[in-house]
Amino acid sequence: MNKFKRTEILIGKQNFQKIQKTRILILGLGGVGGTALEALARIGFSDFVLADFDKIEETNLNRQILTLENNIGKSKVEIAKQRVLAINPTAKVEIFEGFVDEKNIENFLPVDIVVDAIDSVRAKVKILTYLYHKNIKVVSSMGAGFRKDPRFIK
Repeated sequence: MNKFKRTEILIGKQNFQKIQKTRILILGLGGVGGTALEALARIGFSDFVLADFDKIEETNLNRQILTLENNIGKSKVEIAKQRVLAINPTAKVEIFEGFVDEKNIENFLPVDIVVDAIDSVRAKVKILTYLYHKNIKVVSSMGAGFRKDPRFIK
């Protein structure tokens, strides 16, 4: 695929073929998850499972890459899927509009990598524990929405 030629040049043909076969689960499509998705799609990853329970809000405009004036009120997973397919129409994108926690995380497997970009600390800890025991690779961000005082980070 010519659009990803620079990625292939940078990482080599064999590594590029690996990323095209990598299945990624992204939990949360806000500021971190949406930006991670955009970057991964533009690099050439093309097999995604996207999960978020939320709709796009006007307050997301200043901080979330998926948010535009014309998609306020729409499902984050639907908009994210459209965005990936606009970048790479041959990508495979499965979506789940709902909350992911320890009770349903196994419904999204198998995957090769999980991007954890959820804000719920309780769900995050349980999901990370589950993924650790299943030996699944995770990139995790520590949500700080509405938290302003770093003295309370433990």
